[in-house]
Amino acid sequence: MLTGDNGIITQAQNAKNRTEEAEEKEKIELAVLDTISKNGNLTEENLQIEIDDEFGEGETKVYPNGDEDFSVIFQNKDSNYRIENGEVTKIDIAFKIENEEDLQYFTKQVNNGNDFKDEYVYLLDDINLNNEKCDTIGNYVDDNNNQPFAGIFEGNNKKISGIDINKPEEFIGMFPYNTGTIRDLILESGNITAKQAGGFTVKNVGKIINCVNKVNINANNNAGGIAGQNKGKIIASCNEGKVEGNGASIGGIVGNNYGEIVDSCYNIGNVINNKGGGIEAGRTGGIIGANDGEVRNSYNAGTVNTKSDCTGGIVGINRNEIINCYNLGYIVNSAYKKGGIVGCAQNSSNIVNCINSGTVENGTRIGGIIGEASGNVSIDNCKSNAILNGKEFVGGIVGYLYGATLNIISCKWYSENSDVHFGKGSTHSNENATYVENLKLENVINIINGENKFKMSGEKVVLNWQ
Repeated sequence: MLTGDNGIITQAQNAKNRTEEAEEKEKIELAVLDTISKNGNLTEENLQIEIDDEFGEGETKVYPNGDEDFSVIFQNKDSNYRIENGEVTKIDIAFKIENEEDLQYFTKQVNNGNDFKDEYVYLLDDINLNNEKCDTIGNYVDDNNNQPFAGIFEGNNKKISGIDINKPEEFIGMFPYNTGTIRDLILESGNITAKQAGGFTVKNVGKIINCVNKVNINANNNAGGIAGQNKGKIIASCNEGKVEGNGASIGGIVGNNYGEIVDSCYNIGNVINNKGGGIEAGRTGGIIGANDGEVRNSYNAGTVNTKSDCTGGIVGINRNEIINCYNLGYIVNSAYKKGGIVGCAQNSSNIVNCINSGTVENGTRIGGIIGEASGNVSIDNCKSNAILNGKEFVGGIVGYLYGATLNIISCKWYSENSDVHFGKGSTHSNENATYVENLKLENVINIINGENKFKMSGEKVVLNWQ
């Protein structure tokens, strides 16, 4: 047969396509090399000039993805490439978004049942929604009633601004249920009000990479700047918007982290929990509200202000691992159990290479690292250099022990004020901690940078990718 999947004509066409792809990749690779040779580095403008020389002016468009990564989109045929870490890879794009009309059409496609599984969707320009009511891309009610986005959304470091979603009885995010990958996307401005909410997603079981949220979030519980709930991976992302809740599990990056990974993230937005009460009403953190997974290489510089228990600069309530994290934010509430890194450490909490330099005050059971420890808790190579003020049970490392088996290794603390009394009744909770003089920022890098993710930027400690 001449036609069909195995026919001669089909085989010849496939061979021709492979040859064209090889030629296109080779030309793009040459353009990359020529750009670096002539200019020393890659920029959108210089790379476009060299690619125009290879393919002809107007045949392609170069889009920056950040960190000298780029997309090369052919204008008159479905041929698209990504340049990442110097490697050129062909990608198949299912849909390109250049304006608000394209975004609305894409949204309708997802809401009508097309999850774009494993397909690329590219945002090619900034979009302003002008603070008009907008639909979400998919929906989430529960695990049995939802419409996910399952593709790869390439934001190309473009901005979506003027977001206005007001659905106080629903579970909301720009992509409410993400089972795919969202990366290099900036939510520039706006407001989301919901029952549970995250800027990008209310429930993440996929990946969110190199994303920025500046949208203000207001929800009852499970509220986060990036995700309300996380069962996937959130990497190299940040929140700059206000996250405000009125219930349990409120965090700058994630409200509730269910056994998964948050890595290389930071928060500079204010985190607020208006709900008064105990643990069930609280769990508020600069990075994560409630953590049953792993958070590493992350820092908080936003204020965390609550009326309920279990408030931390990094995590409100922790039952797993916190590694290489740093808090500079102001931690204040009028209830119990707050710490520079963790408010309440439970079960098998493991806190390694962490530093608190943020003021922790008001209430009782206050610690430079942990407010209250219960269960099996390990603190290794952690340091607190902060003002600690409270009514009682104030500890340089741990404020209060509640039936805990505590293992403190190589920890140090320092506080200028006189209200630190090793816990006032929990003296043994700090007996393996050493009092030291002022900790300097250059020493912070040595403590938290075990995975080489941090650097000094002037007088600030920041992540390498910033």
